[in-house]
Amino acid sequence: MKKKNLKGQSLIFEQVLLFSMSVTVFIISFAVFNIYQGYFLSVGGENQLDQVKEWVSANILKLAEKGTAGTSSVTIPIPRTIENTAYTIELSSADLTVKTTVPPVKTKISTLYSLNSYFTFSPAKVPSVNGKITIKKENNQIIIT
Repeated sequence: MKKKNLKGQSLIFEQVLLFSMSVTVFIISFAVFNIYQGYFLSVGGENQLDQVKEWVSANILKLAEKGTAGTSSVTIPIPRTIENTAYTIELSSADLTVKTTVPPVKTKISTLYSLNSYFTFSPAKVPSVNGKITIKKENNQIIIT
């Protein structure tokens, strides 16, 4: 019985196997990094929403410190998007809400430290696409535009 020489076939088989393992490692690495990216974008978006809420709340408090008499206003810059999506800043009669507009909707709420017992909040909803928000205090009324 003669033994066949299969050197050429084994070399091709090794190269195909090496290529297949490389592609598998690449796909697994890509999937893991996509999962991490999604997680960190989500956490970053939550933090950004919280920072915008605190930034607007702090400026409302600064205007409220001036008392209930007189008129004053401030225009502050805000990010146009969070997690590559627009969001809204909503002032109701009781609180300030910052939320994304695209599902899954993320919401951050500030009660403004019970400031509504001294001031009247004029309900309004401001989109983030302008990149700025104006907060006005007219006597004991607070308005956002």
